[in-house]
Amino acid sequence: MVNALNTLFSECIERHAPLKRSKLTRPPAPWMNANEIRKLQADRDRLRFEAHKTNSDDSWKAFREVRNKIKSVINKTKRNFIKTALSSNRPKEVWRMIHRILHPNKKPLHADPDKLNDYFINTNERTLGTKPAALSDLLEFIDSLSDGTTPQQSFSSRPVSHREVLCEIDKLRSDTSTGIDNIP
Repeated sequence: MVNALNTLFSECIERHAPLKRSKLTRPPAPWMNANEIRKLQADRDRLRFEAHKTNSDDSWKAFREVRNKIKSVINKTKRNFIKTALSSNRPKEVWRMIHRILHPNKKPLHADPDKLNDYFINTNERTLGTKPAALSDLLEFIDSLSDGTTPQQSFSSRPVSHREVLCEIDKLRSDTSTGIDNIP
């Protein structure tokens, strides 16, 4: 009975979620090819083997010192490699390094604007279980808000001259970066 159940269960899993083998690789790290790092790695591996074999405090201490030294050398080498690549005069190399550091998504995002719009339009209905108000109800609500306001509370704008606009633009700082609208 148990064998039959195990067989059925195994066949079901094999059919719907088969075991797949894949080889995991790390992204390339050119800074790891330094001779100093390779030598320290060999020393570390030898000291680790020795520490496990002897289990003495001195061998563990020596292993930890070399392990920590490798970590600092790798970080220093990586930092220098990135600094050198980013200071290159070739934009292609600079952008390659930026992409390597930031790992941008290779797949572009595809979103149907109509589906996004429908999703956000129906948020009220999904969360509260109510239908959105009609446009006339919304306009009535807006009118009711403006009825009780005083002139000091209401928003209004006055006409401005071309000269006033230029005067305000001249006051803007030129030593700051611009936004998406190219206005500093």
